[in-house]
This record gives sequence, C-alpha cells and structure tokens, in this order.
Amino acid sequence: MLSDKINTEELCSTAEFDAKEFIAAYRRRMPLSHLQKCLQDDLNKVRLELVHLINENYSDFVRLSTEMQAVERKLNTIHTPLKECTQFSSEFREGLGNILEESHRLFAERKRISDRKAYVHKYLENKHLLEKIETSLKEERGFKEGGALSRFILYENVAKDLLRVRFNLSSTDKKGDAVSVSPCLFTRSAHLSLTCDRRAGKNTG
Repeated sequence: MLSDKINTEELCSTAEFDAKEFIAAYRRRMPLSHLQKCLQDDLNKVRLELVHLINENYSDFVRLSTEMQAVERKLNTIHTPLKECTQFSSEFREGLGNILEESHRLFAERKRISDRKAYVHKYLENKHLLEKIETSLKEERGFKEGGALSRFILYENVAKDLLRVRFNLSSTDKKGDAVSVSPCLFTRSAHLSLTCDRRAGKNTG
C-alpha cells in the first residue's frame, strides 16, 4: 500500500485487470492529477526496490549472466552437429524405407518363384506317373488269360498313380497354372483313366 487512498494490490490481484475501470473508480474519489502522482510514486518505489535487489545480489546476477552466456556458446557449438544429425537421420529413414520396400518386392518375387518351382516339380512328377501308367497298361496286354491276380495288382497300382496325378492337377489348377502350361497332362490323364475303367470292367465282366 503506497497511498492511503489507493489500494495498489488491485493492480496485480487479477489477470483480467481493467485500467479504464480502475481509473474511472478512483477519479470519483480524487483528481486525476493526484491519481497520476500516486501511481508514479508507486512505480518509482518498485524501481528502487528492484535496484536494491540487484545491488544486493549483484555477484549472483553477474554469475548468472556469465553462465547464461556460456550455455549460449555451448548451444551454438552443438547447433551445427545437431542439424547434421537431423539431416542424416532423415536420409537414413528414407533409405531404410526404400530398403524395406525392395525387400517386400524381393520376398514376393521369391514366393512366386517358389510356387512356380513347386508346380514344375508336380508337372514332372505327373509326367513320370503318366508314363509309368502307360507302360503298365502296355504290359497288361501280355498277361495270360488266367492272370486275374496280376491284373488286379496292376489296376490297383494304376489307380493309385492316377489319384496322385489328379491330386497334383487339382492343386495346381487352383493357382491357374495347370491348364495354361500343361493341357496335355489333363488329356493323357483322362484318356488313361477311361482306358483303365474300360479294361477293368471288361476283365471283371
């Protein structure tokens, strides 16, 4: 309280201080010139207290100022390296993203080749089985009339081979490769299956 007529605590009591309302309220109590003098006296006192505070702790202020300057110099020395590190990390992140994208592409290509390799393996297996079946059917013609047991064993083995061929063809057909790459296998398989059914029916009949 710097004046008996002015409560200076009102100047800092709220963040929503309104100077116009403050002046309007005190103008009704005192002349404007007196109000101005009181406020000026209050300002001079605050400044004087600040000067005394600085003089009292001058060494602390000097030390703080020196330390702040030292901190600023250190910050200036690491500013450039930090900027370079930021640029490097950005480039590294971009490069890593490119590597990951390329790895995904290579994994997809590897899977495609693996699937193709598996199909080729099944194709060769089917080709071998069909040739084996054809050979067995040719040998069946040389069996004697009474060789029913030999024929039964031959037909059983042929049936197993045909089932294996059909399984391979059905698994490759799901990928859309079998029809376009080896249509002859379907034709040969169907023909041999029909031939076996006819001969088996003829012999059992």
